[in-house]
Amino acid sequence: MGKQAFELKATLENVGSLVVSPDMPYNVQIKCSLCGEIHQKTVQLTEDHLEPIPPKNRSEAHFVMKCKGCGRVNSLSITKVTPYTQSESWQMVCELECRGFEVSEWYPRHFVGTGIEGAEEAKYEVELEDEEGWADYDERFDMPVSVLDLETRIV
Repeated sequence: MGKQAFELKATLENVGSLVVSPDMPYNVQIKCSLCGEIHQKTVQLTEDHLEPIPPKNRSEAHFVMKCKGCGRVNSLSITKVTPYTQSESWQMVCELECRGFEVSEWYPRHFVGTGIEGAEEAKYEVELEDEEGWADYDERFDMPVSVLDLETRIV
């Protein structure tokens, strides 16, 4: 059993924090730790979805799959989620417990952003579909909001 963490670095403008909502997926590329088989498709794990781990179904994980290469049942579990709050600095946003899988790529897509001091009640649906980032204008607080220069890494 190993641990991996997703780290994020971005420039936040008038956004106080970013977090992946529990019902939104983490899109990842995985490989089997035992045989090295790389799963061909991106898979999704979601914090609010648990499934039993066969064969005895005594424990659960956020993602369970049998490796096509070696036949071993492997799993990933989200153990900790932390809001990103430190603009332009690396910060861990998600920690995983990996049993038989390694995450080789992470593709961040969906975040919930919160407002800065004085606009704390503001909430933003941040969709990062391209490398340009995300930008909008908050008419209620009369200010631009953005998430730019996004970088990710797995440690």
